[in-house]
Amino acid sequence: MLWAVWARMCEGTREDGNINAFNDLVWDTLIATAKRAKAEPGVWLKRRNTYGNLVDQRRFHNAFSKWLIVIWERGVEAALESYCNHRAEQPYEVTQR
Repeated sequence: MLWAVWARMCEGTREDGNINAFNDLVWDTLIATAKRAKAEPGVWLKRRNTYGNLVDQRRFHNAFSKWLIVIWERGVEAALESYCNHRAEQPYEVTQR
């Protein structure tokens, strides 16, 4: 869940439409990758320098993809509520994007 929220934030806009401005040397790369991950969550996980061997773990990939889709469709607050209320087993059928 945490990594999916970070990917959403790195897209460059908040849910209310305001711009996220960060002082990061790779910010442009993060924004571009996050925008692509909206339609194809696995793109975000190709960042092996951040995730190391986790990128090879199907369970991690599936959980990340599921939560990023939920966050984009319902918002961060709704995703966190679902997660905290243990209703998160399969809130949506995750399709390969």
